[in-house]
Amino acid sequence: KRCFVCGSLDHLSYKCPRNLSKSKERQEVAQLLEEEGDEAVQPGLEAGAKLEVLTGKPFGDDEVLSAMVVCAPYSAVSSWHYKLKLVPGQMKKGRAAQQGLRLFLSDKPDAASTPACIASWRALIQEVPEADVITALIGNVKLSTPGIQKVQQQLKKEKKKEAKQRSQDS
Repeated sequence: KRCFVCGSLDHLSYKCPRNLSKSKERQEVAQLLEEEGDEAVQPGLEAGAKLEVLTGKPFGDDEVLSAMVVCAPYSAVSSWHYKLKLVPGQMKKGRAAQQGLRLFLSDKPDAASTPACIASWRALIQEVPEADVITALIGNVKLSTPGIQKVQQQLKKEKKKEAKQRSQDS
């Protein structure tokens, strides 16, 4: 049996002096931070573990504090509630961003989600600046997701109404 931390044969990894010194160092750093008034890093939320609190598919009773735009491979976000598939196309970034946000706002929720949490999620989506969405997107795309045709038809109808109103006002 060999310690996988230092490679020694005299002990196992949980008794390794290197590990023990790291845990003592962490305790000292936490103590110093507390003395200075800064918050100590929680043991469960160290470096890579902080990403575990981010989720693309929150439960109905989770408190969601903010929303952010992520551009990632579709296979990585396939389990997320709000997602769009981007494929090469002729649509400009700005229009794709508008359609994507509108699609998210009109999206039908999961059966497990409560109306209150859905309303809070939609409010958070409305707070995402369109410039952030445009920055995260790649250029000249086509949006591909269930329900996109309905949103595109709604946009066309709204544009026609706006054009009609402008012509009547003139």
